[in-house]
Amino acid sequence: MGIIGYVLIGLLVVTGVYVATMYNNLVRLKHTVTKNWSNIGVLLKQRHDELTAAYRSKAIGGLALFLIAGVALAVTLTARFAG
Repeated sequence: MGIIGYVLIGLLVVTGVYVATMYNNLVRLKHTVTKNWSNIGVLLKQRHDELTAAYRSKAIGGLALFLIAGVALAVTLTARFAG
């Protein structure tokens, strides 16, 4: 085996290391992208839950205000027409 054989073996080793490194980087990138999309999904769910809770609290608060206003109107009308 001459010098050309050693050069070819060296090129094969370097190419193998390069391919293995590239493959590992691509797999890591794939997992990172999947994890980041999952994080976005979690954030969107949290935002949806917070907006739903805020809407419900406003709706309940609005309903309570509507009922209080209705009672006040009833008391006012009763006092006006009764006396």
